[in-house]
Amino acid sequence: MRLFLSILLSWLVATVIHSAAFKWDGIEFFVSDVLELMPLFLLTGTLIAIYFVVVGGTALIVMRKFRFYRRRNFVVAGILCSLPMLFSGEIEWQIAAILSGVLSGTLIAFVGVRANAT
Repeated sequence: MRLFLSILLSWLVATVIHSAAFKWDGIEFFVSDVLELMPLFLLTGTLIAIYFVVVGGTALIVMRKFRFYRRRNFVVAGILCSLPMLFSGEIEWQIAAILSGVLSGTLIAFVGVRANAT
């Protein structure tokens, strides 16, 4: 249950970061227009959920197989999972990818992993 909660929190953080990257990319919106931003959040959240299932699920399977249960391994996995976005070519998406990878890995490491397992 703790792992599921940490994955849900990291998905939410990554969705907010990548939605903010749309503003950096040039899409004009105001935070006060929350109802108008819902389609953007839903689309971004869906794409990030698919990315989490494919790339993050693979990372969790590999980490479980090789018994990488230390907290630092989850942070490193978050960074490694964000590496494919570095080839996007735009600096705002690269910053968003690295930031969401670090924060997602840290959230999973400190919320989802029991302290006695590390």
